[in-house]
Amino acid sequence: MVRVNIRNIYILNQSLQWFMVGLILPVLTVLQVEKGLELFEVGIVMGVYSAFIILLELPTGGLADTIGRKKVFLLSLVFMFASFLGMLISQEFWHYVVSFAFFGVSRSLSSGTIDAWFVDEFEKKYPDGNLQETLAKVGIFITLSLGVASLVGGYIPMSSLSLGISGMEGFDIYSLNLIVALFFVLCQAVLTLVLVKEERTFEQQEQGILSGLKEFPSVISTSINYGLKNRLVFLLIIASCVWCFSLSGVEMLWQPKAKELAGAEFQTSILGILGAGYFFAGAFGSYISIPLCRFFKNDYAFVLFIMRLLMGTVLVVMALSTTQAGFAIVYWVFFLINGVKDSPHASIYNEAIPSERRSTMLSFESFVMQIGGLAGSVLLGYMANYFSIGYAWIFTGALIVASSFLYLGVRRQRQLFADELSK
Repeated sequence: MVRVNIRNIYILNQSLQWFMVGLILPVLTVLQVEKGLELFEVGIVMGVYSAFIILLELPTGGLADTIGRKKVFLLSLVFMFASFLGMLISQEFWHYVVSFAFFGVSRSLSSGTIDAWFVDEFEKKYPDGNLQETLAKVGIFITLSLGVASLVGGYIPMSSLSLGISGMEGFDIYSLNLIVALFFVLCQAVLTLVLVKEERTFEQQEQGILSGLKEFPSVISTSINYGLKNRLVFLLIIASCVWCFSLSGVEMLWQPKAKELAGAEFQTSILGILGAGYFFAGAFGSYISIPLCRFFKNDYAFVLFIMRLLMGTVLVVMALSTTQAGFAIVYWVFFLINGVKDSPHASIYNEAIPSERRSTMLSFESFVMQIGGLAGSVLLGYMANYFSIGYAWIFTGALIVASSFLYLGVRRQRQLFADELSK
């Protein structure tokens, strides 16, 4: 019964967290373009988001390990509320820069908080449990939540209420997406306060934010030891960095690509349908990852190698798509494959890091990923703006294929580690 409660709380928390993001995700690029931003400026805005995560990821990860995951997560919701409010009233490029800076602060604060809480609780109560299968099942609900939110988010701008709001000075058809998202941020804060129970020692409870920030040198030291000196963890982090670089280009550019292919027939509902399919495909990917990993006898690294090869190939095909239907199908296949890879990668990574520094190390991985995301949003935004979206995606697809071989290295390191334990 306890296990079900823990998993359900985690599912509810993360589903709601990503639901409110999903409400704006289908229109995240076009709402900025609607206000007059060019694609390159959108890339810079997204780069600012990544930059703030990079600046704050490590200290906030250490802060969560020091003063408590729940406290830091609640603080992240404050910044998320400020971010969505800023996007709602933004009218110029620099307004969006500030709003996405707050969004980056929120993301860095939330990274590795509730995730670390759940993994620690699961391993404490069920040390022999299968974490990969559990995370895959949780991932199904999270991606379904994102899918529903994207579908809703795509239709909100077409609603009569949205059209009515767009007639008000300073607002447009996408404003209602942000208003609804703001409401769910408040709901998330209340539910987290009530449902998430974190057991802390007396010494941990006595530590405040300042003492948590004093732990930063220790955080850096831990990150270097486990993230750079441990070869297995290092390979996994580099693979994540390349993935985030690549995904930033897909997530930033699929909306203008879909709009380009639709031409005069374009409606925001198309973005909602594509976005919903993105997450439903991801949910199905999470589901099939369980029997797929069993088929390969839980050789997670080899499964990841195959998935990364397929992902890069599919992205190249997506870059060459010339019809709406063809683009939609390949786009959904891309994210189905992406859904397969999440839980095997997370399982290997969580096995390789110590519990007492889990938030820190999850933040460190996210830190490196955001460096990749920053580079991807700027470089691929530049390529798309001055060459073409297809050109940017072909380059990215080739990079993904090349990065698949990192998982063969991961496989080798896991085998060496297993051999050492058996001696």
